[in-house]
Amino acid sequence: MLSNGNPVSGGTVNCQIIQGSGVLSGSTAPTDSNGYASVNLQLTSVSSAVQVTACAAPGNSPCQTFTASVVALGSLQIQPVAGVLQIAAPGQNFSPLRVRVTDSSSAPNPVLGANIFFQDYVGRLPQNEPIVWLGDAGISQPAMPVILAESQLTVQSDVNGFANFPLSTAGVNGDVAILGSASAGNASLHFAAQQLGP
Repeated sequence: MLSNGNPVSGGTVNCQIIQGSGVLSGSTAPTDSNGYASVNLQLTSVSSAVQVTACAAPGNSPCQTFTASVVALGSLQIQPVAGVLQIAAPGQNFSPLRVRVTDSSSAPNPVLGANIFFQDYVGRLPQNEPIVWLGDAGISQPAMPVILAESQLTVQSDVNGFANFPLSTAGVNGDVAILGSASAGNASLHFAAQQLGP
């Protein structure tokens, strides 16, 4: 809640479901020092969109309408945000991989609560051969790498569709590569990172 662009602390927001069925954790919510109010919407099943209005008390004006709808797994899209291709010096940490899940609309909408499955492998090339980078195209390997470690993690996307996955060599030193993928529904993307040897 804002007043002339400034957060309203101690205000009240009235909430109600105006379309579809669900349960709100409360019909009113107080605003905090940043002007934020929070109410949870619980859905047991969704056959059509559910709309909730949040209005400033006491006059219920202005109002904002929020819509919750189910996105079919086949409609999920996964986009790279940061960390898809990385090179790290010896002892330097990698940045987390960051992806965003959206629906397949022409103006994509972020998807909350999508399960993103991350999997990666840490490998070393025989005789510590260097890994050849091909710019944005990824990594070319002159030989089959020796797999030294693997990790898997499922992360749910946040309200803006974002999810992070930490990249690590699992304590392996030298010229090693991390090769992996992130998938949500039928969509997937590949990522790669290289740690340089001393």
